[in-house]
Amino acid sequence: MERRPHSLIPILALLLGALITASSCRRTTIMHTYRNTPVQGWEQSDRLAFRLDTVRESGLYAMHLGVRTTADYPYQKLWLVMETDLSHPDTTYSDTIVCTFVRSDGTREGSGTDTYQYNFDFADITLHEGQTGRFVIHHIMQREILQGISDIGIRITRKDDAL
Repeated sequence: MERRPHSLIPILALLLGALITASSCRRTTIMHTYRNTPVQGWEQSDRLAFRLDTVRESGLYAMHLGVRTTADYPYQKLWLVMETDLSHPDTTYSDTIVCTFVRSDGTREGSGTDTYQYNFDFADITLHEGQTGRFVIHHIMQREILQGISDIGIRITRKDDAL
């Protein structure tokens, strides 16, 4: 049987092309995670912490907040505080977020039947290569223990007009 040494060249070229294409694609979502709140109710002292791994590319990023509720949540809004602690350079600040779940006509903003998913564009943030961070969220509602909040999530995506 005769060996054909050049028969592997098209396969290797195809694999190399696929590798180059895959490595050139930019990953736009650098963080997307949810944390559960306690089933018995979310207390004001219960902090939900989210860790940001090392940022690979400096630029402008959009922060999105996700909230999942059940029919047990008795209010039209949720007031949250997000504490941000970034390193390299060290930056610490706190923001208040108002999540509105019901439109002025009385219909829900979110989607779902038993559990409702709400997504909020929160803020733009400049992140630097090598930076790590931590985001901590807690509620500041008058009621100490909230029923009906099941999960809180953060998604951070790179903006097209990055710095």
